[in-house]
Order: sequence, then structure tokens, then C-alpha cells
Amino acid sequence: MKKRISFNINFTKRALYTIISFLVILLVGVVVYAFGTSNPETFGHSAGELDLSEGVQGNAVFNGDIEVIGNGNFNSSVKIGSSNSSCTSEIEGTLNYNFNSKCMEICNATSWEELGC
Repeated sequence: MKKRISFNINFTKRALYTIISFLVILLVGVVVYAFGTSNPETFGHSAGELDLSEGVQGNAVFNGDIEVIGNGNFNSSVKIGSSNSSCTSEIEGTLNYNFNSKCMEICNATSWEELGC
């Protein structure tokens, strides 16, 4: 008398789970591609679309230019850093703090001019 070995594998559930897993992965890929980011802070928006009119709580770092239309009202101090760039007509009016001379400078389109030390 020979013993028979039989395997009972339910391919229906396995196929269902495979399809569900594939659809979840596909959905995540489409959502990240559609919104262009996986960063939760800007998810669904480009940085230019963010509305900062109510202010920013805590620290904020901006890489690039910040354009203020109207008056810039600051209820605290403003820190001016040091620039390594040359003074040209493109950045005329830019403020700079010279850490070596401990002086504030302004670009007059040709050179950095000291405002006060």
C-alpha cells in the first residue's frame, strides 16, 4: 500500500492577495508621481504654492529669494549674513554683514559700501 502525498494550496486567496498588493503599490506610485513629492510638508503643493500669509510658527529656512509686496513688518530681530558674491548691478541694494570688519555693507552696483561699524 502506497501513501499518497497531496498538496492543498488555495491559489484563489494567493492570487487575490497578490492583486491587492500590486494595486496598493501602484496607487502609492501614482499618488507620489501625481503630487511630485513624498515630503509630507509640501505634499500636494509646490513650494511656491504654499500660503505663508498667516506667518510661520517656529524656525523657517528659505533657500532663494523672498519677495515682499508692501511693507515687511518684523516683530523681532533680522539677522543679515555675509555674502561671498561680488557686488553687481543685479544685486544692487543688497545688505551684507562683513564678519571681518564687523560692518554692515550695501551693494551700490559696483562695490560693497560700508554703512556703519
